[in-house]
Amino acid sequence: MPKRGSKRVIDRAGALHATCAPDLVEQTRLAPVDVHRLRVSVKELRALWQVLKPFLPGGQADAASRDIARAAKLLAGARDQFVRVKTLDKLMRKAGEADRQSLGHARKQLVALQPESAEEALVTAEIVSLFAQDRERWRRLDVACGRRELIDYGYGRLYRRGRKRFQRAVESGEDEDWHRLRRWTKYLALALPLVADKGGTQKAAKRFARLAEKLGDLHDLDELRYSLQALPEPEAASNRPAIAIVTERADALRGECHKRSKRLFRARPKDAAKREFAGV
Repeated sequence: MPKRGSKRVIDRAGALHATCAPDLVEQTRLAPVDVHRLRVSVKELRALWQVLKPFLPGGQADAASRDIARAAKLLAGARDQFVRVKTLDKLMRKAGEADRQSLGHARKQLVALQPESAEEALVTAEIVSLFAQDRERWRRLDVACGRRELIDYGYGRLYRRGRKRFQRAVESGEDEDWHRLRRWTKYLALALPLVADKGGTQKAAKRFARLAEKLGDLHDLDELRYSLQALPEPEAASNRPAIAIVTERADALRGECHKRSKRLFRARPKDAAKREFAGV
């Protein structure tokens, strides 16, 4: 079936929008679980646009991905601040007494800045419009590619981008490059099951998902560090012990992410496709 590959992707996008629709009522205040579900759906929609990019006119996939990403950003609200506090809580559970006191002091500083209902988000007209626009784009999409093409060009492109992001992160050592790697790793984890559903492919998707989760934890630690460093004096100075703890944990986790990424991205793109899709 020559259109089987693209049809699976388009059908999945339609299913995601159908799942999101009940929450997209203007002026509705969403509970934390609803905010999380919508944001996860946006990530998958962006992954689907990226896997189809080689088959679409120039700029179409990137424009669609950027627009639906705006909806996720608008949904975030004060949730980022909430995540920083929760990241501190995780560190405190594993810390010794002295470190726990330092982290607890930092937590009080962040909680004082956190608004009520920190995870909630208000569904605005713009959010509803952005989801509706994306849904219409998928409904009107005119693209036809087989599964083999989707593997060779769709998955192949995602893997090449992820591999380049990993190499860039290693070369630069910059936090932002590790955060960009997370995005492409997540795209691979989300898109792989749509490209093919064989056992080997499912295992590969899980490996990419585990790496994306670790990179997400690294992102949260880095954002927590930035937040603590940005506090005005004397609060920033009083949090130096906590900043050192966060930095140490982030460095250790970065090392773990490096090892996992090196294993996942060691193969050349063509060899990786043969490995992940043997028998497809």
